[in-house]
Order: sequence, then C-alpha cells, then structure tokens
Amino acid sequence: MNKFVSFSLLLVVVTISACTNSINKKPNTSTYFDLKEYFENEAKRLNRENPKVEKTVNDNGKQETKAVLNTIWLNELSVFINSNINKPAWSKSYSVTSTDSTEEYKALDSSLKTQFIKISKGKTGIDKIFIQNHTTNELYELDEKLYYESKKIYRIERVQKATMLKESTFSIVGKFL
Repeated sequence: MNKFVSFSLLLVVVTISACTNSINKKPNTSTYFDLKEYFENEAKRLNRENPKVEKTVNDNGKQETKAVLNTIWLNELSVFINSNINKPAWSKSYSVTSTDSTEEYKALDSSLKTQFIKISKGKTGIDKIFIQNHTTNELYELDEKLYYESKKIYRIERVQKATMLKESTFSIVGKFL
C-alpha cells in the first residue's frame, strides 16, 4: 500500500510539474519583426533615461511646441506598438524583402491595418522604423504614417476623412534633446 501511495504522489507531482512548465513557456510565434517587443523595450529604456523632448503637436493647422519631461513612453509609443503584425492569423499576410541594412513588410491584403513597415539597420542595431497604416470603414478612412529614429525623433501623422465631415489632420513630432 505504501508503494502505491508513494507512486501516486510521485505521479501527481510529475503531472503538475509538467503542466506548470508548459503553461510558463511562451511559444515563439514571431513570424515577422516584433514591433510590440521592440517598442515596449524602447519605452522601458526611455522611462529609465527620462529624456527631455521637444514635442510639437499640429491639430488641423493649429500648432503648439513644448519641451516635455516625464513622458509615459508606453502611452506615447502605443500607436507603434499597435502596428505589430505578429498575429498567428497573419503569418502569411505580408511579403518580406530583406537586405543587410533593411527589412520591408508589405501587406498582401488591403484590409489589414498595417500596410507597410520598413526597418533600417545600422552598425549598432535598428536605426529607423517607418510604418504606414490604413483603416477604412463605413464612417471614416484613416491614414497613419509613423516614423521612429532611436534617440533622435519620432513622428506620428494622421489624416482622417469622415463621412460628411471635413478632412482632419493631426501630427506629433518629438525631438529628443
């Protein structure tokens, strides 16, 4: 009887251990460059370094420029993070062109939000990222151009055309000081 109880306990422990290990392991499902991971890491770095940024906001021609400290970088870079194309359903939705210094991703389906990504690499890693997003539905059409150059500048440009409303433009340019 003791052997049976010991064996049963051992079996339970091994089973629980196996389940725990499989739950904790994150499968590597990245087919394309992981924008989400890159910009989350950039946000952590920027939060640590807390750089001063000259931020210019242009809302339909009304422009304001301020020097800003203590930016919440995860929020500021969220539009870049939300352009991530690594979703299992999209594993064959982009054409990829690579050279030693660039990677380009082009959407094969015009209904996908993120239509184009260009990543430029330098000697120390990624230098620049350019993203084009396009969203359309019955109420509006939205075009976004996103540009990020590590430790130098980021730019977010949006043009929205809504049904029966005037075209709306919005941009943010942040220059790291």
